[in-house]
Amino acid sequence: MDNYTLENELAYAIFDLVDEGKRLLYEKYNSDEYNIDVNCGEVRGVIPDMMKY
Repeated sequence: MDNYTLENELAYAIFDLVDEGKRLLYEKYNSDEYNIDVNCGEVRGVIPDMMKY
């Protein structure tokens, strides 16, 4: 199952968890900027040539 076939209830639950994670990060690090990825299908992770860090 990928994010294109999630039922609404499950999709909302996932983003509730994302919001909770953002809240925890803000409380600990006072950060107000986030990068959140969703990987779909068999290819996962970072493409090494595209890494900028």
